[in-house]
Formats: sequence, structure tokens, C-alpha cells
Amino acid sequence: MSDVAAPVAKTEVDSETDTQDDFSSRVPTDSEQAAAVGDFTIPLTAMLEATEAARIWREEHGYEDRSMDYYGMTNQELEHLARAGDQYAAAKLASSYRLSNPESATEFFELAASNGSTRSLVALADMWFVRQGSSIPEDSGSDIEKPANTGLAYAVVALHRGDNVFGASAVDKLLDRGAYSEDDINDVCSTSQTIYSRIATQRESIGFQPFDNTPSSSGEVLTLISLRGEDCRSTLLARMNEL
Repeated sequence: MSDVAAPVAKTEVDSETDTQDDFSSRVPTDSEQAAAVGDFTIPLTAMLEATEAARIWREEHGYEDRSMDYYGMTNQELEHLARAGDQYAAAKLASSYRLSNPESATEFFELAASNGSTRSLVALADMWFVRQGSSIPEDSGSDIEKPANTGLAYAVVALHRGDNVFGASAVDKLLDRGAYSEDDINDVCSTSQTIYSRIATQRESIGFQPFDNTPSSSGEVLTLISLRGEDCRSTLLARMNEL
């Protein structure tokens, strides 16, 4: 992945550049992925296969740098690609609305998530959690009473989708930063079920196969979180007590 900042794409609504959420701003390099597989006793072919599998997982979940692919495109052109199933175009479009219009940002980040991106779910987790400590514009159309709960719900969905790298990090960081009560955790689990159902339904309407929630081989080996009420609740409360 290139470290060189890409030129900013032209937009019709906002000149804001793509904002990287603070949980997924840096994707491990291929060499780091390979090093994480183990020591030199592992055959080279196995290391290469593991690295390639991790690369494919990153690409399918929105963690590749595709910014140059959309250079010079308008929001209308990006939306056309996004609604045709391009998760990277949808995420780029969502980023242009991130500060000025959270509802539109949510719509297109969720579209990106429906197209396969867990990075967009992590971006939504960060976006809504940050808004807990700031005022949401009155004209944003938002009816979300507790943005921090919504933010954690998006992170939970990312982890459920197999993102045991940045999704897991987002869950831990939000649990650690937020002052969540048991009622809040119940709300988070209920909201996460609603979000997952919404993006899964949208994915089906686009014509894609159901989600493959296989975790990344470069993440921690852990049991991915269930969205079922009591399972979700007990997992989050236990994790919160560990932090």
C-alpha cells in the first residue's frame, strides 16, 4: 500500500478529503502479515499462502488503497459505481459527507458495508462515537439519541463480520473510552442486530451472495461475537470488565 497521499477527488457536495478513522488508519504490510504467521520453521510456501490470503481478505473488506482509481470523479459518478456494487466508491463518497452530513455519510458507508467493506463499519463506529462529545447539526436529520451506543454497535457488527483486526480493536477502544451501563450494552446489542439485518438485506437486493464472515488470518484467534441478545450482552460486559 502506498504511503503517498492521493490527490483529492472532486465532489459536488463537499471538498473534504477522505477521512481515515483512527482505528483503521494503518493496514499491516505484507511483510508484517507474513511475520505474524510464525517463525522461520514455517515453510516459505505456507507463509506466502497465508500472506496472499490476508491480502485477499483486506481487499474484500475495504482495506486496500484504491483512491487513485476514483481521482477526478464527481459524487454522481461515485454514487453510480457505489449502487452497482463498488464498495470503494461508496466509501469514498461517504467520506465526502462525513463532517457535513452524517445521515448521508451513514447511508453510503452502510452501502459500502453491504458491498463487503468492514472498514466502513469501523469508520461508522468512529464517526458516531466521536459525535457523542459534539453537537450533531440540527439539519442533519439524525434521530440517534446516544451516538456512542450506535458507534459501538457498528464496531460489534464489524467484529461479527470477521474483522478481528480493526473491528476487534474498535470494540475494545470504544468499551474502554465509553462509560457504558448495562442498559447501554443491551441497546448496543439490539442496535447491532438491526444494523446487520439492514446491510444484509441491502446486500441481497444488490444481487450479492450472503456475507462470508470468515475472520482474517492476520487477526487474533478469538471467538467472533454473536449478535444474539444474551450472547452479545455477556461477551461485551465480560470484555468491558477486562479492560
